[in-house]
Amino acid sequence: MKLMWFHLMPYTELPDDFREKHPSVWVDIHSSLFDPRRAHHMYNDFMDELEYAAEVGFDAVCVNEHHSNGYGLMPSPNLIASSLARRTTDTAICVMGNSLALYNPPTRVAEEFAMIDCISGGRLIAGFPVGTPMDTCFAYGQNPSMLRERYLEAHDLVMRAWTERDTFAFNGRYNQQRYVRGRCSGRTRRCGSRAAARSKPGSGAPRWTTSTRICRISATRMAARRCTASGRR
Repeated sequence: MKLMWFHLMPYTELPDDFREKHPSVWVDIHSSLFDPRRAHHMYNDFMDELEYAAEVGFDAVCVNEHHSNGYGLMPSPNLIASSLARRTTDTAICVMGNSLALYNPPTRVAEEFAMIDCISGGRLIAGFPVGTPMDTCFAYGQNPSMLRERYLEAHDLVMRAWTERDTFAFNGRYNQQRYVRGRCSGRTRRCGSRAAARSKPGSGAPRWTTSTRICRISATRMAARRCTASGRR
């Protein structure tokens, strides 16, 4: 069993009468409730908590992506993960995750995850959720009828960018890129397992000799999609 410490980074100072005066904490929450001076302290407190969770021995610290809401102040979990990569040593860093359908092009995710994996010495857990409709459709305006197809195509593109040896062209329904560089990270591989092997002191090698583990969300649906991929195109 692995124990992972997860943080949503909520805004902690909503008024006591919020439920009575406001219809929702998501999408249309009023900007007047947000004080950037207080958020400065909140973000730093949240980072301290994540770093402390790593210090006391959790197997991973986890961050995620949400937009336009009061209970998750983390529109870019990669920013937090990159800081944790520098401020922690042994604990895995789980980004759960990047909503791939929102990124154009999705190779941006492949590149940023590769950077975090290299900075951390191979401690990244790369998560790819489809995302909730509140984030993807309401806050970011994606067409819900195309969202899952966009996600699946983006996932395939990222996997190819991480695993193919040579530069390749990608010509999908939603993403067309003439040049995608293969093996965008020397450390990132699709199906790695976390090894507890330590490098020798003074060797200069990363403390964790591990490769990235890819957390697939809705794995059964993604497997089933292989049977219908040709029909969707």
